[in-house]
Amino acid sequence: MTRVGIFVFTYGRDEDICRKSLKFLDERIQKIEDAEFHVFVVDDLNNSWKSYEDLPSYCKVFFTNFERNGNLNGNEFICGMLRTIDYLKGYVDLDYIIKMDSDVLLVDPLFMKGCDYVGSSSRPNEEWYGWGNCYGMSSEAFDKTF
Repeated sequence: MTRVGIFVFTYGRDEDICRKSLKFLDERIQKIEDAEFHVFVVDDLNNSWKSYEDLPSYCKVFFTNFERNGNLNGNEFICGMLRTIDYLKGYVDLDYIIKMDSDVLLVDPLFMKGCDYVGSSSRPNEEWYGWGNCYGMSSEAFDKTF
């Protein structure tokens, strides 16, 4: 069975849109029987959501306090994001890692299967797997890179 970790970095201002994105993702995940999904909602300790009720049971919420430069930008955010993914993936054996923005509609949560790395909003053959900014890579490629 394929094991996929989806990392969603968010902060207080994105709570409503991120909830909608996670609901859309949940509808897709429920239709996939040959994969195990672990969704990590990584919130900003200094500007967090008001509530975490009604998230699917496979969603785990974590808090970080690295600089997000307003809208998840800058070197501090990128370094903090990579350190967080590296830390959290140590708790679950993953085949693939997806980092997605909180406003992404991820149509195909297995879009990166069979690839080492995929980014942007479509595969090279123009099949759409999502709308918005997301990246996928094998756990092995992440380990080699990081």
